[in-house]
Amino acid sequence: MSDDTARQRRHFTRRLQQLGDRPQALDWSSFDSQRRRHEVMAGIGIDNGHTVLDVGCGLGHLLNFFRRAGLTVGYTGIDLVPALVARCRTSYPGTPFLVHDLLAEPWPDSEAFDWVVACGIFAHWRDDPAGDMKRMISAMVPLARRGVALCSLSARAPDPELWTLFHADPAEMAAHARTLANRVVLREDYLPDDFALYIHR
Repeated sequence: MSDDTARQRRHFTRRLQQLGDRPQALDWSSFDSQRRRHEVMAGIGIDNGHTVLDVGCGLGHLLNFFRRAGLTVGYTGIDLVPALVARCRTSYPGTPFLVHDLLAEPWPDSEAFDWVVACGIFAHWRDDPAGDMKRMISAMVPLARRGVALCSLSARAPDPELWTLFHADPAEMAAHARTLANRVVLREDYLPDDFALYIHR
């Protein structure tokens, strides 16, 4: 287990114990900011009947967003943190939630999804955050039949002197994505400190 994985397991287990099932337990600033990012993830084209792999599913809030939006999808959630996965299994019985580190353990080649999403999972990476983000993008793309959507804190965000979390360079990540797919869309139009990538297969 990497230092980053161990650190995140400790951090988010503690946050869940302190705050319970709410966006702040996952270090989202508010319900509204989390919902806005979920809207952007769905905006890649996720529709009824599609299958979705949620990488870094946290507390399953993206699945809850889909349901509240009236979207019926074949959803699978994976996360590094066993405590979060256990809570998801309680909150959403019958939905597959797995403890899985996509960087450390490849996904079975026989299983693919229409869409693979990763919503805000990169902020707490410290050892090699930019390199690990590129490796994660490279791991996600082959699992998607239609495409990949991800969002991250942006290196173009204001007040860099106040940052304590990893902020990725949007241009650098978009350039990496273009080595993996022909159509890549960079979005910087929804929150001032964030960006999203749509990687279409």
